[in-house]
Amino acid sequence: ELVRIVEANDVAGLRLPVGLPVRIDAGYVDGVAPYPLVAGLVDTYRSRGSQVAFVGHPAGHTPVPTSQGAAESIAAW
Repeated sequence: ELVRIVEANDVAGLRLPVGLPVRIDAGYVDGVAPYPLVAGLVDTYRSRGSQVAFVGHPAGHTPVPTSQGAAESIAAW
């Protein structure tokens, strides 16, 4: 049952409108959403036509928005 729920809610399956700007921030040492998997998700969205801004941070999962310069970069986006 858990596998079915996870597969049904996989963000790789999202169908975003073509041209929709998307920003994804990721921590290089994120144990929840590992950086290589997030990078693959970015590639998937881009291959479907989404405009993805992808920013990596020297952080884990929770500190990404508070890592140095992140708040300013997010607000400017």
